[in-house]
Amino acid sequence: MKNRGPVWVFGLLLTLLLALPAAHAAEGMWPLSNLPVTALQRRFGFTPTAKWIRRVQLASVRLAGGCSGSFVSPHGLVLSNHHCAVGCLEGLSRPGQNLMARYFYAATRKEEPKCPAMEIEQLVSLQNVTAAVNRATHGKSAAAYAAAMRAVSNHLESACVAGDARRWRCELVRLYHGGQDWIYKYRRYQDVRLVFVPSQSTSFFGGYPDNFNYPRYDYDISLLRVYVHGKPAHTPEYFRLSAR
Repeated sequence: MKNRGPVWVFGLLLTLLLALPAAHAAEGMWPLSNLPVTALQRRFGFTPTAKWIRRVQLASVRLAGGCSGSFVSPHGLVLSNHHCAVGCLEGLSRPGQNLMARYFYAATRKEEPKCPAMEIEQLVSLQNVTAAVNRATHGKSAAAYAAAMRAVSNHLESACVAGDARRWRCELVRLYHGGQDWIYKYRRYQDVRLVFVPSQSTSFFGGYPDNFNYPRYDYDISLLRVYVHGKPAHTPEYFRLSAR
């Protein structure tokens, strides 16, 4: 799940997991603003609706530091990989209590400890700003182009944040080698708490060779929860886990 850049839908893989569990996996990743709708319909008979795309967007999150994850309950519960919680585990470990070596499970929400300096972000909106960027950089090259690009990027990101940088993070994202420019707006959750992790020996069984194969015979997960004003965040858009 490593990818610090903008939240990307996991292409056909995600589609297969959520909509077509019996199909074979297919390669490719696409931004939410440009899903290959025709190809999905032709190959799998599945047409993602605007409502479906919006749900996937709001149910997907990124963890500051290089990971992605998903909301899996309406109460802020986040599913990610074990290594994505390592910073939290190291920060919470104490002499005689090495959370990397053993599992952790909070039986109640009162037992969920806060992860030091951890943040989870949810992509809430995407805005195409290609025209604004093109106007600002038109006719410029080299150093002048770079300066104009920095200026318009700072302006657009600041306007998006609207003075509330603690709640929002906005980023100018360039797609297709500069063919399109988008502002991605993220809701920042800075109260992240640990719910469950298996032991490292269980989560990383097989080492790196198994890490890039499927099926994997390990338990590479972590469960975290985001809080707002001391209470679990309300996250109505989430991925339902299927027992099938």
